Amino acid sequence: MYKICILGIYFGNLPSYFPLWLESCKYNSTVDFLIINDQNITDLPVNVRQVKMSFNDFRVLVQSKFDFPVSLERPYKICDFKPAFGLICSEYIQGYDFWGHCDFDMIFGDIRKYITDDLLNSYDKILPLGHLSIYRNNEENNSRFKLSGSLVGDYKKVFTTDKSFAFDETRGIYQIYKTNFLPVYDKRIFADISSIYRRFRLALDDVNYEYQIFSFDKGRIFREYILNRKYNKEEFIYLHIKKPKHLEIKTDNYQRYFITNTGFYEKNGDATLDDIEKYNKYRGALFEQSEKIAFIIKNKYQRFIEKLKEFTKVK
Repeated sequence: MYKICILGIYFGNLPSYFPLWLESCKYNSTVDFLIINDQNITDLPVNVRQVKMSFNDFRVLVQSKFDFPVSLERPYKICDFKPAFGLICSEYIQGYDFWGHCDFDMIFGDIRKYITDDLLNSYDKILPLGHLSIYRNNEENNSRFKLSGSLVGDYKKVFTTDKSFAFDETRGIYQIYKTNFLPVYDKRIFADISSIYRRFRLALDDVNYEYQIFSFDKGRIFREYILNRKYNKEEFIYLHIKKPKHLEIKTDNYQRYFITNTGFYEKNGDATLDDIEKYNKYRGALFEQSEKIAFIIKNKYQRFIEKLKEFTKVK
């Protein structure tokens, strides 16, 4: 079995539901996790370790890997450096066949069910988004972020500019792999929750149902839904929660719970229609269309303001 280490690098207070994140790591006992941050964390599972350092120390570590001045003035900018973690954190991932980067606004399902040795044999990068991506750990692959192909700017522009480029996403490192015909696995085997709607539904063009709810059940992530009066469920490798800061843990059972837009709730068995109506209510197509329109207008306004600020600076 290939050895995998997944890196979570985050500075500042961890999410209120961090214990649930840890519990989902614990279920993935054949995968190691490394947390780099400045917080005091206790009761770590055996497959999770922490390297405690300040944000400034991490910035010094990043700068030591490049012969040009990097711009890393705020923790959120770390996202742009994720594709370079194989280089930046090389001393921490020695002996691993693969390394990955992850966020903390997510809950893991059964990683090995999807990231099999057969899959690892075939691809150098697995999964397309910044929430969770896994890379083959060798010198050549750990330097591929330097190749051409990014639609948001090359790595030097990204690393030297005090602006977020989403270099860890589809228009950045993923596009580099696609442009250079490198083996990348990009099937949407994850549940990426849309930030547009009040209820939890999948982002982009993924299929959604009027009666659906997401849950964690003893190390596995499910979407449970009712279609034509019949109960169904499907499994994902992880669930990524958009805008999660207000979510609260409202259950004592960390092994089984519903994941909703207001918090994490007790789950006693398969989801029922009552559970869905209570925790992830569908308010109708017209309501959700109005949410989408409001989101689009807000985004266009924000982009207009940003361009106006840039124009003002130039003047």
